[in-house]
Amino acid sequence: YVMQPSPYRLAWVSYREESLDDYVKSGKTVLIDFTAEWCQNCKLNLNQAIHTKKVKELVEKNNVVAMVADLTDYPPHIKEKLNELGSISIPVLAIYRPGDTESPIVLPDLVREKDVLEALEKAGPSQQGSSTVTKTASAKVDPSNGLD
Repeated sequence: YVMQPSPYRLAWVSYREESLDDYVKSGKTVLIDFTAEWCQNCKLNLNQAIHTKKVKELVEKNNVVAMVADLTDYPPHIKEKLNELGSISIPVLAIYRPGDTESPIVLPDLVREKDVLEALEKAGPSQQGSSTVTKTASAKVDPSNGLD
C-alpha cells in the first residue's frame, strides 16, 4: 500500500521557537505538525487528516501558519517543545491561538480530519490587520518530502 501525494498539501515552514513566538504574538493562528520520516502514524495523519480539501480550505480561509517540527534526527529544541506540550512521542499537532503562546490546543496520536477541523475552528482565524511578521529564516518545507 503506497500513499499518493495529496493535492491538498499545506504551505509548510520549518518550526523554530522564535518564529512561533513572532507569528503568535503578531496575531497569527499557528498549526505545528510534530513528525518524523520514520513515523508511520505521522504519515497517516498527514495524508488522511491534514492534507485534505477541507483542512486546506480552512487553513487558507483563516490565514493559519502551518509549521513542521521534524523529529527525524531528534533535534533537542523539538524534543524540548514536545516535553513542554506534555508529550514524549509523536505524532502531535499543536494549534496556537492568536496572541496565546501559553495554552495551545494539543492533538496527540492519530487524529481524524474532523478533529483537526474542530481544533482549527476552536483556535479561530488569524487576526486581520495584525502586524506583518518578518520572515525569520524559515525555509518552506514539506513534511511529506520523502515520506510518500
